[in-house]
Amino acid sequence: MPTWPSFDTRAVHEPEIMDDFSVTDERLTVALRDIRVTNRLLGGYGPSHRAIRALLTGNGPHRVLDLGSGSADYPAHLVQWADAQDLDIRVDALEANVVTARHARSYLARTLPPRLRSRVRVICADVFDYAPHDTAYDIAHAGLFLHHFPDDDLVRLLGRIRTLCPHGLVINDLHRHPLAYASIWLLARLLPTSPMYQHDAPLSVRRAFTQDELMRVVHEAGYTSAQIRWHWAFRWVVQAHPTAPELPA
Repeated sequence: MPTWPSFDTRAVHEPEIMDDFSVTDERLTVALRDIRVTNRLLGGYGPSHRAIRALLTGNGPHRVLDLGSGSADYPAHLVQWADAQDLDIRVDALEANVVTARHARSYLARTLPPRLRSRVRVICADVFDYAPHDTAYDIAHAGLFLHHFPDDDLVRLLGRIRTLCPHGLVINDLHRHPLAYASIWLLARLLPTSPMYQHDAPLSVRRAFTQDELMRVVHEAGYTSAQIRWHWAFRWVVQAHPTAPELPA
């Protein structure tokens, strides 16, 4: 175990390797695989599914914008889950890293049958520059996305998301907590994960949020109605909407 860090404030000045877009080799794609594995093991998908469903009316079609989509594992799980629930959900997976976006397309082609593959579109663009001309979104989903941004950019980021998706937002991000840090540090070494993942995963916890920090930036960005729930494993799930219903348990 490394020297025990402070959890008093976000470690925003310590960069994750994954945020360095000059890293384009297999270190990146292997780390993306490691993220998929731990998301599946730790149940990271289900709370987002349920929070999104609570914001939707009827069976669709509905359009979701998934921000910082990585290898598009969440969109893949979402359309599979929605199909089993008789919901028609289409997802635009927004990813700024061109190598990661290419990997996401390959992952979706391997993972989803053609009928569901057509429901996910990978778009390589920065959220601040993205200007959709052909799509109106029902919901934005930011899964393990916000902790990549420094405090000064968060309100601007959420304001941009609100412009793109004015009807609702679901945030699924990490709880900054010593036990979360110790657990992911240990898990990253018990599993056959890459050095990049072993560096970035514990740092992600240190870059993450307390409940008050996350709700403060949500409200400052103009989401006057927002609710937050804690989920295992050390996830905050926020549902923000002008007339938000109760979050599912």
